[in-house]
Amino acid sequence: MRVTKSIIASLGVIAIVIYAVGHHWLQLDHTVVSSGHDIQREPIRQLSNNSVGSQSSRRILVQPYLPTKEQSDTRRPPPPPIQQSELVQASLAFKSLRQCHISMSRLTSLRNRLAACVSAAQYEGGHDAVCDKLAPELDTKIQAVEAQLSSCGTVPAQVELDYYQAVTQAAKLGNADAQICYVRGNFRRISPWTDEEIRQYQDQAQRYVDEAVARGDWRIVALLGTTNNYLAHTGGLMTHLAIGDAETVYKMNRLLRLGAIGDYANLLDTRINGFIVQLSPQQVALADEWAQDFFELHFANSEKLVAAPKTCTDSP
Repeated sequence: MRVTKSIIASLGVIAIVIYAVGHHWLQLDHTVVSSGHDIQREPIRQLSNNSVGSQSSRRILVQPYLPTKEQSDTRRPPPPPIQQSELVQASLAFKSLRQCHISMSRLTSLRNRLAACVSAAQYEGGHDAVCDKLAPELDTKIQAVEAQLSSCGTVPAQVELDYYQAVTQAAKLGNADAQICYVRGNFRRISPWTDEEIRQYQDQAQRYVDEAVARGDWRIVALLGTTNNYLAHTGGLMTHLAIGDAETVYKMNRLLRLGAIGDYANLLDTRINGFIVQLSPQQVALADEWAQDFFELHFANSEKLVAAPKTCTDSP
């Protein structure tokens, strides 16, 4: 009888130990799976309301953590090997069609200016001294741009479609200039973007941001520092990225400032005044610390900036 009681007591102790150990591992497993902090960190949370685009659809790109090189290398599988000739061909097409895109944008601008001039002259009774002088100049420039577009096609919508496809292909194959243009997202077309196209853009933009950061490309920092006002004015696919709020603009400005020298450094200091007043002292301190750490990890060896990085604007 004593032996039986002793065995029962021993089994009870063993059961308690097994339960405690099992419960501990269940908790640990739940923590790892649910938080993901030990596997892959989540993107930075949105800290302020943005006025451009819906909150639920805008993709957040800027990461709040500083991954090690090993973590960066394992965030996503490497792309398949690319034939060098394929990249060269795609890069040439991108360069050619980008010039077509720029020329078409310039043609549209010149035609709008001429139309405004003619409208003003009509309002003045069919004669305006400024327009009389400006109209012939605009007409000459329009003819020159139309000549440049002779190899691009005459239908603006088709020119823009060809440019979008060329940017997309070259970017996928690793052309850094095309990747910056893709993130910039300044593609003009008549039909609206579908939800699937926007999702694809967001996915690819995230990849190209990561790659640009990895190579210390200042252009991506300048793009991510785009303000809400500018996004609202220019439109484009970048309105579907969660950028433009005061905190993100401040972070990108401070990151650029760490690599800037001369007049450009002074300009960055001046530009930030309107955004720093929108942040709390704690936000400013954390953003300054983030910028310093991010600079040392990714941009310390990048070229110094004497002017704003060119981010695929509609100019050569």
